[in-house]
Parts: sequence; C-alpha cells; structure tokens
Amino acid sequence: MWWRTAITIVPNCTIRHLPRSSGKLPNKMKKTGIIAFTEHGCVLGEKLLRDLQKQDQEIYGFVKSKYVDLPERHSFQKVTGTLREWAEEWIPKLDGIVFFSATGIAVRTIAPFVVSKKTDPAVVVIDEQGNYAISLLSGHLGGANELAKFAAESIGAVPVITTGTDVNHTFAVDVFARKNNLVIADMRLAKEMAALLIRGKTITWGAGEGFVYPKGQNIPLQLQFQETESPDGKKGTLWFAIPQSDGKEVQILHLYPKNVYLGAGCRKHTPEEKIETQIRTYLSEAGISITQILQAASIDLKKEEPGLLAFCEKYQIPFVTYSKEELERAKGTFTPSAFVSKITGVDNVCERSASLSSDGGAFIMRKQAAEGVTAACTIKKWSVNFE
Repeated sequence: MWWRTAITIVPNCTIRHLPRSSGKLPNKMKKTGIIAFTEHGCVLGEKLLRDLQKQDQEIYGFVKSKYVDLPERHSFQKVTGTLREWAEEWIPKLDGIVFFSATGIAVRTIAPFVVSKKTDPAVVVIDEQGNYAISLLSGHLGGANELAKFAAESIGAVPVITTGTDVNHTFAVDVFARKNNLVIADMRLAKEMAALLIRGKTITWGAGEGFVYPKGQNIPLQLQFQETESPDGKKGTLWFAIPQSDGKEVQILHLYPKNVYLGAGCRKHTPEEKIETQIRTYLSEAGISITQILQAASIDLKKEEPGLLAFCEKYQIPFVTYSKEELERAKGTFTPSAFVSKITGVDNVCERSASLSSDGGAFIMRKQAAEGVTAACTIKKWSVNFE
C-alpha cells in the first residue's frame, strides 16, 4: 500500500522518500523499553519486542491500562503505579523508549525527566494502529531516528523524521560523532554548524596528529578538508571551523576521539586530587582533552596505587601495568631519570608505558613532572567513517 512508503515531513508539505532501515540500531542502544495502553498496542509491541531481541537488545515491555487483559505468557508486564512513577524509575535506566500511544501521552510522560540531548534516551511514538512511527526525542545523539525506522520496518509503519539535517539531506555532525564514538566539545557550535550547512554554506574541517584521511568515501561536498592541526592548538582531534555571523573570528568545533594513551607515575601514596590536578594541567598545556584518553598505563609496582586507581575510576579510563622487563623492551628514545631507575629498576616509567600501551604510537606529550606526578602521552593512527 502506498501509504506504507517511508516518508519525511519537510517544509511546504513536500514528501520525500527515506532509505530503508539498515536493520541496525546504534551501538550505544542496549536497553529499550516498550509501553502500550491498548490490546492492539500490545500486539504490535510484542512484534517489535521480538525483532529488537534479535539485535541483542535488553527489552522491557509494559502495559498501562486496567482494561487490557494479557495472556499469562505475554512478554509485557502491567504498570501498577502511576505513569509518572514508571517514568521516574525507568527513563534513567533505558537507552530507548517506544510508546504505543498518542503523542500527547508520551510528551506529558517524559517532560519532567528531559535533561539534555547528550543524555536523554531515544523516544519514539507509534499510534496504537501502527500507522506512524514518530522520532520524538534525541533523534540524532540518542538514535531515535534509527529506532523509529527500525520500529516502522518491524510493524509495517511509516517512519516520521523531522530533524533538519535529515529533511534537508545535509551532514549531521551529531550523528557522525555518535557513529564514530567522538565526543562533541560544544553543542552550541554543533547547532550553528547544522544551521550553516542547511543554508548551503561550506565548512572547513581537519584533523590532528595520527589522522588517516578516509579515501574512497562519499564525504559531503560542503565539507572542505584542510590537512593541518587545529588552528587553536588542540592535538589529535577532528575539528570544524565555524564562521560567525557577527563578523567575529571563526570558532573551532572539536570532536574528541578516544585515541590518546596516557603513561603515568607518582610517588607512593600521592593523593588522587594531586594526581588529577597535575595530569589535567599537563594535558591542558599540551592541547589534549582528558576525554581523549583511551587507556592509562604504568609500572606494575603501581597496580594497587590508590590515587592512580581513583583517578582512572573517576574518568572511566582502563588502567594497565607492565613489568620492569616489559618496560625495558619498549623501543624508542626516552627521558632517563636516575631517581626513577633507583626506585623502579627502569630509567623511565611514564614514556615507556605510554609507548607500550599504544604499540609504539607517536608522542604528543613527552614526560612532564611536578609534585611527584609524571605523565606522557602517545597516539596511534586513527580515522573516521563518513558513510
């Protein structure tokens, strides 16, 4: 039937066809909840639930209605409290939520718990007859657009997508960032970039140390590559130069990849606060964001060092250690220290551990030392995917 064709609603009531769903959901989407309010909504929800389970999803089905009688073996559970109580408990736990309801019900349910587009779950609304699957919240960063397309394909509905870059077929920096596991440094600049691209403007972009240009990909024509480090001195990032309408200097939007390996050392029992202060100072002076740290490493003498462990736990950075013999086998030129050699048996800990951790990656920060805390950083070759 023609009305089952996927469409996007755009200005001037133009109808454009959307590509079929790839059948995949965003990697970050692991837990999805489905809530229905009618028997037919439960039937459709059950079909969607089964298809989502095939995507290795952790799925939770709910029904909120005293008028719906479910078979004993039905996958949905009844919501016994208020809808607000359900939302307060489950919204923080879920990556995606599908309402089989009127849009108004969904809006009123989620409204008190909407916090930030960086953290809000993807929310999709499907009418109880399964005609339309509407991407309602977190279309890009949360993945609601993809969830809406997936759900529509599952039950035979029409996906309704209203995000500006999608309806104008322009590059969406937030989707690009999510797919490439990049962290957007400034959402305000990301919005400005989207607006400029929709208006047909061209944006200059580039990447820092270790970047491998993605040859053979369909990179949008509005994005012009410049082979240089970021104009503001940041290292190892993907950057976009955003022109300002008020005539001020161009502002730089950074997307941070997880591509930096931190080697660290400290005196015994150095407090976590001092370790954090010193490492953050070193990184800032070197033009590196702590967001970029993929892994931290040190000598095995420090594997139980409370301050280092607390620092890594705070920033969710995996921590590995190497033996003296392993560190000695690291290839390259390192900054020697007689004191470090006397204590550990190897002339350098931070640079050698950073080098080993990255399999011989290039140094973007050589040994820094102050207040009994040392650190160095390396980076491996990295790239991105525009497709």
